Amino acid sequence: MHCNIKNLKIKNSYQILMKEIFSQFNIDLTQKQLELFEQFLKIFIEKNSQINLSAIRDEKEIIEKHFVDSIILKNFSSIE
Repeated sequence: MHCNIKNLKIKNSYQILMKEIFSQFNIDLTQKQLELFEQFLKIFIEKNSQINLSAIRDEKEIIEKHFVDSIILKNFSSIE
């Protein structure tokens, strides 16, 4: 069985980075949510290189300025 170590390392580093950033804003994510955000991050980066979705290119900034910004309001409301 062939395992691409590079992709495995990137996956783990994306999840670690997301977990660290979200925790700075007191946002706890389940493993499933981390995986979904990771998939979205990869798609966002790929599509952003093809069409200009955002001027933000850095993964950390994408997470902070797109992902966190879109979910942070949950900390201030009771929306489920």
